[in-house]
Amino acid sequence: AGFPTDLISWWDCEEATGATRLDCYGTNHLLDIGTDDVLRGTGIVNFGTDFVPNGVSSGYLQIVDNASLSLGAGVSMSICAWVLTDENAELSDIYLVGKNHVVGEWSLVLRGGGAASRFRFQVVGTTGATNEVVANTFGAVPVGTWSFVVAIHDATTDVLKISVNN
Repeated sequence: AGFPTDLISWWDCEEATGATRLDCYGTNHLLDIGTDDVLRGTGIVNFGTDFVPNGVSSGYLQIVDNASLSLGAGVSMSICAWVLTDENAELSDIYLVGKNHVVGEWSLVLRGGGAASRFRFQVVGTTGATNEVVANTFGAVPVGTWSFVVAIHDATTDVLKISVNN
């Protein structure tokens, strides 16, 4: 089928070792921050990234800031991810993927714990105000079950959308 022509980045996270997750489409490679707790784990297709809280630090993946992943004025975007949680009783905000949380940037977040846990998509507008959409109709994030999360920002209407498993 090939890649869509307007794709910016795609990370399959198949790397077994090393501190870099390669961008399969472009050059927006991800760096492991906290490499002792960012591991390769079983994914929905082959492998994925396993974030293991170690009580001292929480690892995450980071990319050097660049314009190709920034929203900016009038820029629409979509992002999707397969997410599996081992537990959600102790969760606070977990940023699954995002850009800095500053004006014109975005983040896909897992927020809350237990029955209150929800997937959220946030965009910080030009005034600095955070716009957010919450996947309330999906309910609590399930433990031990894969969820496919899609978040969209439509710049024409300035509407955010989030969908889980549909």
